[in-house]
Amino acid sequence: MVIISVGNIHFGGTGKTPFVIFLSKILLDKRYSVAVILRGYKRSSKGMLTVEVGKDGWKKFGDEAYMIAKELKSAKVIVAEKREEAIRKLEETEDPPEIIILDDALTHPVKRDIDIVLFPYHNPIPLIRRASLKTLKNIDIALITTIDLDIKKIKYAAKLIKKANAKVTVGTVIGFHEGTNTISKKIEEAKT
Repeated sequence: MVIISVGNIHFGGTGKTPFVIFLSKILLDKRYSVAVILRGYKRSSKGMLTVEVGKDGWKKFGDEAYMIAKELKSAKVIVAEKREEAIRKLEETEDPPEIIILDDALTHPVKRDIDIVLFPYHNPIPLIRRASLKTLKNIDIALITTIDLDIKKIKYAAKLIKKANAKVTVGTVIGFHEGTNTISKKIEEAKT
């Protein structure tokens, strides 16, 4: 089982949830079995639950979890305050997923094989952030999210990210094919 964390150091706005859906679809297309675990921000329920589209609506699971489940019909989507518990329960199932994607687990002490962090190109390292720059020292892949093809701005963002972690692979969501190849290679490495 390969565990991938997708996170950010910003307070929202990096495209993390759409990226989790995008990455999951790529992995599902490659015939991996996938589970997505997230907290379920602002949900009305507690504990660990498998998200069921149509049943009780988004309020029970949180809007992001519900949206992910609607988009990923062949992946298991789980909300849980304690991600470690959800991972353990998935490992104990008869048919555990090959890949678990942790949505927003950058600052959580959860064992994972690959850390992906998203950065908006216009403000890659914010002054006010939800995680310290020390957190970036251990990430594997930094993705600059952008709708603007201003190469100077993208290069500047990459330079700032590399200051925090010189070994990180930096890519952009635009032209992401290189990034998906890197992720696929890291998944194969993690499986061995």
